[in-house]
Amino acid sequence: MKRILAWIKQNLNLKRFFRFCVSGLTSSLAEILVFAFLASVHELNTFLANSVAIVLSMIIGYLMNRHYTFRHRRPHPSSFILFVLLNAWNVVFSSWLIDLVAPENPWYKILAKIFALLVCAAWNYIAYKQVIFRHYAQESGPDAQNDPPAAPPAAGA
Repeated sequence: MKRILAWIKQNLNLKRFFRFCVSGLTSSLAEILVFAFLASVHELNTFLANSVAIVLSMIIGYLMNRHYTFRHRRPHPSSFILFVLLNAWNVVFSSWLIDLVAPENPWYKILAKIFALLVCAAWNYIAYKQVIFRHYAQESGPDAQNDPPAAPPAAGA
């Protein structure tokens, strides 16, 4: 048991995980509300409603994870590309899952959407931490602000 707790402490930064949860809940709430509005009220097909909802959620999620969860201010274009690719996969997977679980009933689709979000959130955290935002943690440690280093003092100062 001590080995398990030591591994968790070493590999799971609780502050970062909490910030990931806040970011995820914020972007997921926006995603669910947009999906529900488009799929139920406007009766758009699942793929279109889900795509619009995920794109909006992706923008919110990227900005929150970059600036709040991983606290980084310098750009890493590769992280955005990987983030978009992962979320493109999430669109395909979650649309398939929603239609598989609840092909007809719009209210069941919303429940299936919530389930799909939970599944995607599990692999997103691992992918964000180990691949997409790994630059940020490696450059600055677990909770640093990642500001550029201060300029050296001027000569004679």
